[in-house]
Amino acid sequence: MEDIIFNARVVETREDKNKKIVVLDKSLFYPDGKGGQLGDRGNIGNSTVLKVQEKDGLILHIVDRFPEKKEVKSTIDGGRREDISIQHTAQHIISRVILNLFNSETLSFHMGEDISTLDIDNPDLGNEDNIERIEIDANRIVREDRSVKVYEVTKKEIEKLNIRKVVDVEGKIRIVEIEDFDTTMCGGTHVKKTGNIGIIRIVKFDKVKGNILRLYFLAGERALKDYQKRAKILKSLARKFTTREDKVLESVEKMERELTDFKKEIKLLKEELFEYYLKEEEGKKFIIKGLYRLSMEDMKFLSHEYIERGAHFVYLFNKEGGIINKVSSFSLNLLDVLKNLKEKFGVKGGGRDFLSIKTDKTLEIGEYLWNMIKSQ
Repeated sequence: MEDIIFNARVVETREDKNKKIVVLDKSLFYPDGKGGQLGDRGNIGNSTVLKVQEKDGLILHIVDRFPEKKEVKSTIDGGRREDISIQHTAQHIISRVILNLFNSETLSFHMGEDISTLDIDNPDLGNEDNIERIEIDANRIVREDRSVKVYEVTKKEIEKLNIRKVVDVEGKIRIVEIEDFDTTMCGGTHVKKTGNIGIIRIVKFDKVKGNILRLYFLAGERALKDYQKRAKILKSLARKFTTREDKVLESVEKMERELTDFKKEIKLLKEELFEYYLKEEEGKKFIIKGLYRLSMEDMKFLSHEYIERGAHFVYLFNKEGGIINKVSSFSLNLLDVLKNLKEKFGVKGGGRDFLSIKTDKTLEIGEYLWNMIKSQ
């Protein structure tokens, strides 16, 4: 879509909460949030429009700076307007398809800069088969290139129309009608033919607030870019697995099985390693030991095992930090130990029944703790 250009006159400029606001004598900018859709962007003279709001019947243009002139040429970003119109019309199609297939209403619609959402009053629709049916029917309407008409009617005239969702409004009622498919009240922007949408893609779904199904969808160029991104990922995975794209899933499942087997083997080897370390220090009351191949979690487990087997004080460490543990009867206050270590070595960490510390001075701390426990 080409940019929309119109001439207008600046009738008011003001600042509100660090926002620069411009009011024109007439405006074609669509405001943010109206009808659940995004607002237009563009320029007013030499000013860039950052956001558009509607308040008390006025269109407020939030700009980066005030225009230099009163008489201004204003430009609306046509590409953005087209994208917004595509997303909004796609929403109408999806909502009608869901109503036709499952007799479920759309509760709300939110259009985002990257992705849009629909909230449906039927959480039981949330499965892959249903989503696929919705997507297939929605794209059929797109391919049929049906006309999209926008017109106004009175309250009396609306009774003759098969409106999808009637909302009580004052004055003239704006109608958006997709040929022989959907008629609804709407004040937003839309394409003129469903074929202009190109493609509709529902990328994911989840339940919110317990009883609402939320669909996340893309349409037009947004959907195309999503397909391209996913295709690149699939090709990359196929290369990594040295297989065909349609065999990637089989390769992933094989890798998952192998990973499960590896985890079992590692668990058994780790248990043997723990037992070796425990026997190595058997009978010792004070254990200060560097275990550089073990994680903090592993050292935490091992320290408790040493205490269970009779050790009074344990300090296990690797290059990142260490675990300090002790039997409850040992006359050493771990909170005091932690305070001293923070003051003397600048360690980070905490704990009560045992201490977990982060430091690169593990050897120095080992010497310090050994001197401390010798004096007990």
